[in-house]
Amino acid sequence: MTSFFVRRPVFSLVVLLLMLIGGAFGLSNLGIDLFPNFSLPSVSVIVQYPGASPEDVERNVVEVLEKEFSVLENVDEIKSTSQQGVGAITITFKYGTDMDQAAVEVRDRINFARPRLPKDILEPLVFKFDVGQFPIIVAGVVSTDEGFDTRYWAEEVMEDELQRVDGVGSVLLFGGGRKRQINVLVDRKRLEGYGLTFEDMVRLLEAQSMDVPVGDLKLGDRQMVLRVPSTIRSVEDLKRAVVGYVGGRPVRLEEVAEVEDGYAERRTYVLSGNREAVFFSVQKQADANAVKVADAVKRKFKELERYYPVQFTIYSDGSTFIRNSVANLTRTLLLASFIVIIVAFLFLIDIRSALIIALTIPTSLTLSFLYLYLTGSSINMISLSAMAIAVGSVVDAAIVVVENIFFHRLKGEPPREGAIFATKEVAGAITAATITNFVVLFPLLFVPGFVGVMFKELAIITIIVYATSLFLALTVVPSLAANHLRLRPKGEPRWFIPLERAYHRLVGILVRHRWKWAAVFALLLVIVGSAWRFVKTDFFPKLDEGRIVLNIQLERGTSLEKTYAVLKELYDRIRELPDVEMAVLRVGQSETGFSALFGTTEAPYTGEITVRLKPRGQRRSIESVAGDIERLAAEVPGVEEYSVSTTGHGSQLLFGGGKGVSVEIYGDDFKVLDSLAQVVAHVMRTVEGVRSVSISRGKPAPEMVARLDREVMYMYGITPFQVANFLRYAVHGRTVFTLKTGGKNLDVVARMDPKYVDGAEDVLALSLGRVPLGNVLSLEERLASVRIDRRNRIRYVEVSAEPSGRPLGEIRKELSRKLEEVEFPTGYHYEFGGTFRRMAQSFRQMGVLLVLAILIIFLTVAAQFESFRQSLIIFLTSVPFGLAGASLGFLLLGRPFTMTAFVGLVALVGLVVNNAIVLVDYANLLRRRGMDKYGAIVEASRRRLRPVLMSALTTALGVLPLAILRLEGSEFWEGLGVSLSGGLLFSLVTTLLVVPVAYAILSPDRYGDS
Repeated sequence: MTSFFVRRPVFSLVVLLLMLIGGAFGLSNLGIDLFPNFSLPSVSVIVQYPGASPEDVERNVVEVLEKEFSVLENVDEIKSTSQQGVGAITITFKYGTDMDQAAVEVRDRINFARPRLPKDILEPLVFKFDVGQFPIIVAGVVSTDEGFDTRYWAEEVMEDELQRVDGVGSVLLFGGGRKRQINVLVDRKRLEGYGLTFEDMVRLLEAQSMDVPVGDLKLGDRQMVLRVPSTIRSVEDLKRAVVGYVGGRPVRLEEVAEVEDGYAERRTYVLSGNREAVFFSVQKQADANAVKVADAVKRKFKELERYYPVQFTIYSDGSTFIRNSVANLTRTLLLASFIVIIVAFLFLIDIRSALIIALTIPTSLTLSFLYLYLTGSSINMISLSAMAIAVGSVVDAAIVVVENIFFHRLKGEPPREGAIFATKEVAGAITAATITNFVVLFPLLFVPGFVGVMFKELAIITIIVYATSLFLALTVVPSLAANHLRLRPKGEPRWFIPLERAYHRLVGILVRHRWKWAAVFALLLVIVGSAWRFVKTDFFPKLDEGRIVLNIQLERGTSLEKTYAVLKELYDRIRELPDVEMAVLRVGQSETGFSALFGTTEAPYTGEITVRLKPRGQRRSIESVAGDIERLAAEVPGVEEYSVSTTGHGSQLLFGGGKGVSVEIYGDDFKVLDSLAQVVAHVMRTVEGVRSVSISRGKPAPEMVARLDREVMYMYGITPFQVANFLRYAVHGRTVFTLKTGGKNLDVVARMDPKYVDGAEDVLALSLGRVPLGNVLSLEERLASVRIDRRNRIRYVEVSAEPSGRPLGEIRKELSRKLEEVEFPTGYHYEFGGTFRRMAQSFRQMGVLLVLAILIIFLTVAAQFESFRQSLIIFLTSVPFGLAGASLGFLLLGRPFTMTAFVGLVALVGLVVNNAIVLVDYANLLRRRGMDKYGAIVEASRRRLRPVLMSALTTALGVLPLAILRLEGSEFWEGLGVSLSGGLLFSLVTTLLVVPVAYAILSPDRYGDS
């Protein structure tokens, strides 16, 4: 194959150009995103049950649905949270489950359970979380005109306009503003004075509001549809609607109730700046370009501002972080490419040789761009990280080939024949080295769970890049070298000659005193490898997205208005911080209940402040600002609990699956659980590096409970269900029908006038039919749960906190040690949850993967050299020293060992053997030509010093920028860079010294002996 390409230079150029054109086409059509689009194996369901207590939500909604979901196939875990007025259930399936089908089955089970669910629940929301569908923009809209109904405009106009933007998947309103509706406020005394009941009134209104299709009517030769239209077509019609008869006279609605075109009862406040806003998020379609969609949405905002009296404020723009992160990683790749060219030129003193080597970098990436384009993927942090792994080592094969051609050219051999011979001379070595580069990543294609899903694309891209680089090194590179290098190269660089001589003498000394030096190197390995004991561990690097979320709770039972007044002062103080660009305040319950999925309590006494910080160069670190916000929150009068998070909901779902620091306590009795939770919370507060410790159940909140006298009820012919429904409708209202007026569809909601349900005595004075409620029930106030958590249908209490400036691994070690001193009663136990749980699972998987990679490397090299002994030489002189060097890198740079670092370690195992393979392969070649093993390894070390130094330095220095540059988004890939650069730089030195010693000791005296 090599001779075919060398003798056909035009054909070689055509192949090269076609690859570059194909890659450019793929790259130009690729979208940009933060991560590859994949589905997390979970489906979440949110059910709103307005006015219901957590116990009611658990009993009537959550338990019913959990029972249905438990029969689904491949269910791994069911977790739920019941709060005031909302229940959230997350069903986690086993990895590999078809999540589209799973979401359909979840909806089917909800529909099957619908007859057993309360009639007053709102339509359940079902979410299937695709990474590519996280909100790309979270924004708010305010009105610049006092009389403009922003909320109605957002629902009826803005949603449709944004949905039409190319690439937008959905628009979700979280709250803000007040929903317009027709309120029917019933006067209890006037209603009873006419001898009418609330139920009769509602029933008659419903009957008059119906449009009833009768069917087809034949009139001679004509046929048409007959229908009976609603008699209520306007607010005036509604006021005049008949709700009963007294003495043969019709009683109109306006005689027993006040009818107003007003607003729904306020459940939330949303404030942007000093104006009330409507809060919403925009999700992109799974395969859409995040940056293009965000830009298009922002253009739509400006267009809407021109035509309507509104103003948009963007609270969170994911495209900015994506754009900057991808741009920074791209710049890092370009810097690495420049380093490769410089290193190649310094060693060869020939710009043409350096350019031929450098040309393999973009060309090797071409097929990966085509793969991403053909599979509908994107340029993202994972695909770019794969290219970052390969960018230095992708030239290794080309370096060895060009250097050997360069060497043979110096000897005066003809260009084409010399290029063919030189390439064939090293073909076995570079093939073996390249195969080891990517074979270690094959297990990532098949490993189950989060690790496999997250890093599958990284493995595929890396394998494609390495395979392409090997093809180029054996075909196009020798063709270019044969036809375009100087006929008479300048020779060796002056600085290299004394280095080569000194190294040659040193290798001779090492080989002569091989046993003594073997002991020295073994001791060095133990000393350096012991650094792993001091390396700290974390799950994933925390991305500084410039966004902080403060969740705060006042005393249970605090009214919405009081909570708003208190948190407004805190909100104003936070906005005054010099690092803050803008902030948004939300008080009360959102209209989706979405926050319940993340363990955030929503109630009238709760609030959330989302803070967007200034760009990184214009502010302090995100942790410093978060500390200031936490101190301000602690000063709020009446505050009972608060938490400050620097991790967005999307990152939390993707990397953590819950709070950063989490302990789940299981048992039957909530009193015992609450007591244990207080103890665990106290212990957690003593752990260094945690903040915002909170208990999921919190303190109980006051609630009013109706005690029913069942004997009296049954005597009157009344059921508990009737009582509960009547109280719900009387206090919270009932949507009777929808009235179209003024071009708007408004709900007509009937309820008792608030002045008649202002206290316990007023409620007892209400009549169900002709029976006063005071005759069949009594009211008493008690303290009740504000939140009930369940996992696999078992109740538990979670104690959680946010990590602050300390890796999770260190926090877990200290917390675990301290929890061992806590006594748990029989039947009660704790488990680490949230990020702790996922981190432990993922690290176990990666540990197995690392062991598997080491085994694969050993067996692959043995198969290539047809010798277990030579495989042992290569393995012992490279892999242990590479792993030890990586630990030194983490220790010196003070970086924690994370999942991305683990991936770098697996890749390192494949890369670190390359130099040893080149040395051993050439020593074997010299022995086949008649040299003894000692002379062969000494000469091979001298002869291969330059390509070994070139390939090792280009690989190590190529990934070094990943480890040391602190740019936006660099947190994600820096661990990968530390693993590779630290391991490669340390193993470079040790390989050059240890391989000759090990070869001299372990290699048989007669070549060919096993």
